Amino acid sequence: MQTIQYQLEVTDENGCTDIDSVWIFVNQNIDVFVPNVFSPNNDQYNDIFTIYSEDKSYFIRTMSIYDRWGEQLFYGTNLKAGQGWNGTFRENQALPGVYVYIINAENERGIRRQLIEIVPYCDKF
Repeated sequence: MQTIQYQLEVTDENGCTDIDSVWIFVNQNIDVFVPNVFSPNNDQYNDIFTIYSEDKSYFIRTMSIYDRWGEQLFYGTNLKAGQGWNGTFRENQALPGVYVYIINAENERGIRRQLIEIVPYCDKF
């Protein structure tokens, strides 16, 4: 679960001693993929804005979506794979444009990652 050094000391039957060590490095990053565009037009392709990862244990602790004027259009907590923003705001389809997201992701080991970026939303993709 964490980077650690192991050390081994060996003594043979003649009393000769040798010591060696090895470091085990643990990668604490969550590798995630965030689409650079999405198109919530109900065509079954890219309809939900979410993040993807090979680490199936991740979840989205929080996801916030803002328009260019800073108004929060979406806020979700404890989202699982495939869950996210469907492109609506106050039960209406948001207009195509550029939106800012802030995502806090975490895996089952408690490793966290914050992502802040701009995502274009288009009506066809």
